[in-house]
Amino acid sequence: MEFTAKSKKEAIELGLKELNITEDEAIITVIEEGEKGLFGKVKKMAKIDITLNMTDGAKAVKFLEGLFAKLNVV
Repeated sequence: MEFTAKSKKEAIELGLKELNITEDEAIITVIEEGEKGLFGKVKKMAKIDITLNMTDGAKAVKFLEGLFAKLNVV
């Protein structure tokens, strides 16, 4: 998911809080660095992308749940 804020740090904090995960559980990609203009006013907002860093076991569980759902297996 993408998050935008005045600074990279604020965008990361916002994203982690909204996703309810820690930085260790996330893959954070900076799309655009925030940029300040004259007199410290925000010229350009920072934009980041945060995805959940899933373990191999969690990926397998998610795959199997999707497969079972398509096969209508409970």
